[in-house]
Amino acid sequence: MRTILLSIISLSLFSYCTPHYGVANFVSESSFTPKPSYRDTIAEAQYISGSLHQTVDNSAFQYGESITLGVVNFTQANTTKYGNTAISGFVHAGSYNANDYELLNGGNKSLFGLGITADANVTIPSKYVDWRIIGAKWSFAYENGSYAQFRKNGDNIGVLENMHPRNMTFNLSATSEIVIKGKQSDVGIWTSLGTGSQIVTIGSGMYYRSRRYTGFFQINGSFGGSMLGGGLIYQLK
Repeated sequence: MRTILLSIISLSLFSYCTPHYGVANFVSESSFTPKPSYRDTIAEAQYISGSLHQTVDNSAFQYGESITLGVVNFTQANTTKYGNTAISGFVHAGSYNANDYELLNGGNKSLFGLGITADANVTIPSKYVDWRIIGAKWSFAYENGSYAQFRKNGDNIGVLENMHPRNMTFNLSATSEIVIKGKQSDVGIWTSLGTGSQIVTIGSGMYYRSRRYTGFFQINGSFGGSMLGGGLIYQLK
């Protein structure tokens, strides 16, 4: 609770100072990571996924701005009776619709990047439910494009502050998840709360798996705004 309150205070203070801008992809830092559910045996799986994300509150780093983002992700995951681990690599691309400033033109700015995440969690298993009671997710991301140049130029002339001058972010999140297991399907809900280069990241969502396919819906929040997103995951093996 103390961490959340400090984060809210920090965000409030920033809103009254020079406009701050950072890396646009805060979604991957707090996104759902697919892992096999436990079914009386150790399991290993590989997944590929695609998702789309859009700001929904007419506010990204500043009011009146928006982010559109697409992400492709590859994951290697392992499941034991009492825990899960996963490592993922991702690429992303999209656009940032920025405001105009004195001596700095806004408009649609391109963005693209890549990154990696690593997950681990502790599970309380049962026949019909896996409670992944507590976990941790570490992430690293790099982003470039004309949006990165917009941030750099604005910082150089003093009209905004570039939070990530090297175009990189690091993040560490606490996670929790509940999986309800069917015969050949799963339904799950998850949540994530983290901190790092983006100050604070929050994510929550739900998913449904049937055989090799999983559909998911999520909402992610950070200093860069709130984004709704969804996607499809395919289990390669």
